[in-house]
Amino acid sequence: MVASIIGLKLRSLWNNLTQKWWKLVLVILATLYFGAFFGFMLIAPLLILDASLLIPFTKVALLVASVSTLAWAGAPLFGMGLDATTAPKSFAPYVAPTRSLSRALLYASVAGPAGLITLLVFVAGTAGLFKVNEPLYGVLSIVLMPFALVSLALVSRFISFWFAARVEASQGRRDLMQMVGVVLFVAIMWGFSYFMSTFAEGGMNLDIGTLTNIAKWTPFAGIVSIPYLLAGGELIPALVQVAYGVAIFTVLGAGWHSLVRGEMVGRKHELTDATKQAVAAGQSVVDPTLVATEVKTVAGLDQQLKSLNFWLKLGLNPPTAALAARNLHMWVRDARLAPSLIIMLMMPILGLGFSLSPTGASTGWFLFVFTPLIFGQTAGMLLSYDSTAYWMHVSAGVTGRADRFGRLFASLPALIVVSIFNGVLASIALPIGMSWLALTIASFSLGLLTASLMSAITGYRAFGVQPPGTSAMSTKGTANQMATFIGGLVVFTLGSLLMVPAVLAYIYLGPIITEAAVYLLVLVWTLGISYVALRIGAGLLERNQAAILQQIKSWPGH
Repeated sequence: MVASIIGLKLRSLWNNLTQKWWKLVLVILATLYFGAFFGFMLIAPLLILDASLLIPFTKVALLVASVSTLAWAGAPLFGMGLDATTAPKSFAPYVAPTRSLSRALLYASVAGPAGLITLLVFVAGTAGLFKVNEPLYGVLSIVLMPFALVSLALVSRFISFWFAARVEASQGRRDLMQMVGVVLFVAIMWGFSYFMSTFAEGGMNLDIGTLTNIAKWTPFAGIVSIPYLLAGGELIPALVQVAYGVAIFTVLGAGWHSLVRGEMVGRKHELTDATKQAVAAGQSVVDPTLVATEVKTVAGLDQQLKSLNFWLKLGLNPPTAALAARNLHMWVRDARLAPSLIIMLMMPILGLGFSLSPTGASTGWFLFVFTPLIFGQTAGMLLSYDSTAYWMHVSAGVTGRADRFGRLFASLPALIVVSIFNGVLASIALPIGMSWLALTIASFSLGLLTASLMSAITGYRAFGVQPPGTSAMSTKGTANQMATFIGGLVVFTLGSLLMVPAVLAYIYLGPIITEAAVYLLVLVWTLGISYVALRIGAGLLERNQAAILQQIKSWPGH
């Protein structure tokens, strides 16, 4: 059973990687790039190790063990299922929830990229023990390695199931958890990147001794830390880690089968008293008054789309206004778009942080320029985020012009907020002598040009994104990511080139005419190009609606 489940998972991973040639190429390139970096990080310290470095080595190994535990425990919090291919629910229709299946699912959790990376880290640490002339503890590390991996998988899966049980109550709660997870994950990764960059430049002191003194008493050190603690003469903390390990296998291990069984059979949901009374009375609904209320309000789009009246008052026709209201609501509430918007507001903050460091100025420049570019790409792909409802727009006779302009109008409030935030922080961080207003207008123009160009391209071809209700970090349903990548490069390049006349106007006309006149010229240029691009996109969309619907139908999860 164990071999069958692990083989099933590995075959699923292999098929997912090899079903598209471009995906296989990207995986190979990423593996070579990150593999070389990761290999250097593991092997380089081993080359300089000797017996005199025993204590520093054990301290670093203890911190690495703690980070590994945090990574496994934190992955479910960020919506990153470590082995979604072996979720117990997937086996429910075919296999009984036996103990052998439970053990197989637990061991299969270790099989995969996460388990391989963790194993390589553990092997490097074990090699280090032999290198510092501690062969006895090296052998102990080899013996404890399987138990350490299984304990990490056990903790991770329990946390994953615990969160799944709580977000299952409603789609709204599930979306909220996914949004929080994505933003939190990006914030932690960016914070870690900034910390490592600053630490490498000597701008931050790290007291490893204090960190290890704390970590060795916590369960984060884990079973794998026991040989390193013993090698460093830390007998009591090693016994504490033994106790933690025994507790994990005793408590979580004993409850693992019942948890898997509950996942496969389902969870019990208590009926409310009102529901029980309705069932006893033979009613088809719990509260009949809600049905009458719903019938009265079905036609009231202004109740469902809060901003509809606002767009109508601006003079938009009803189809364009309805699309604008719907897509504005998506920017705020959609589990894929809302985190993206928050991340775009976080990017200038990170750019400011990097710009303050001596060697991070180029990274700061990149983030300030990349923010409007990535916003424009996302705004131009709103049709893809609305993919499951697009057939209704086609059947209702919504014109290409209403679609293109409605979706762009919906993005303008978010673009204005992002542009102001980006412009203000860029004026503080970049030593170029431009005012915050000039940088805000530049950011707005670049974002609008990129969005309009992507709207023109998506009038011919829609790019795959995650289906509704899916985390923004998921690759489910994203179709041909290479096409999305190439489309993004095209609009980034064209948008940047179309900004050149605006930049030249600011440089050469600024000393001749007033700043307000220059800003007006830049906005006129931007709006003119955007209008032409949107009209082109509208015409293409009119002719390619059937083809786009067929593309959407072919996406996984649609």
